[in-house]
Amino acid sequence: MLWNANMDGLYELAYVSAGLKVPSKDFVPRVERFTKGTVAVIFMFYLGLWTVKMNFLVLFYRLGAQITHYRVAWWIVTIFTVCVGLSTFGTIHYVCLASPFEYLVQHCRTPAAIRFQNVTMKLNCAWDVFTDGLSKF
Repeated sequence: MLWNANMDGLYELAYVSAGLKVPSKDFVPRVERFTKGTVAVIFMFYLGLWTVKMNFLVLFYRLGAQITHYRVAWWIVTIFTVCVGLSTFGTIHYVCLASPFEYLVQHCRTPAAIRFQNVTMKLNCAWDVFTDGLSKF
């Protein structure tokens, strides 16, 4: 629903960036609405992802709660998963998604900002897969 509400901003931004379209008179507000909507979508994605992981961990705890070594391993995996999950919320590039358009153009198109976004996306993906593997214990 959030993506559908902001698709016009995404498409116009893509066309203008590729040089296929001239910006419309309401280009800036549409792009700002799109980027702010992106914050909500990313936040909800991570919230859903890590909530499902925690639900599985609760299920696994109930399956092996009587085994001491399993319970110790479960706590280690759970604490690690919670820490990694919370850190993903800290890596969202809020300043480049919720700022005015002028700031986005000046600061968020730099090689350093793009590198930060690429590295955090790859790292968050790796942490996601790694914590999935840990929950198999």
